Amino acid sequence: MVTVYWKGGNAGTGSQQNSPDNIANWVTASGGSTEITSTDHNAMDDATGTIDVIIDYATCGSNYLLIDSSAARKIYKSLTINYHASLERKIYINGTTLTLSELDINKSK
Repeated sequence: MVTVYWKGGNAGTGSQQNSPDNIANWVTASGGSTEITSTDHNAMDDATGTIDVIIDYATCGSNYLLIDSSAARKIYKSLTINYHASLERKIYINGTTLTLSELDINKSK
């Protein structure tokens, strides 16, 4: 099992800043700077769904994850969204299907 964290905003300009298909938008730890491996990145397009994804409001700021019909990496074992005082949109799913085995949404105290 591998856990990856959404960082976003690391792909130059435009929609690539929010694309799950851009490896530079993913890191190995919340708030970290170490990019995930290409093996882990490619596994998010694997029908077996072996990757756990965490979106943490405290560390991704305004960088939302956009999953649309052009996105290839949208098959996750689980998706956890950690948010704080107010829930801003951290994920957009538009015109496609996101495949999950588990979904957790947690508000910190």
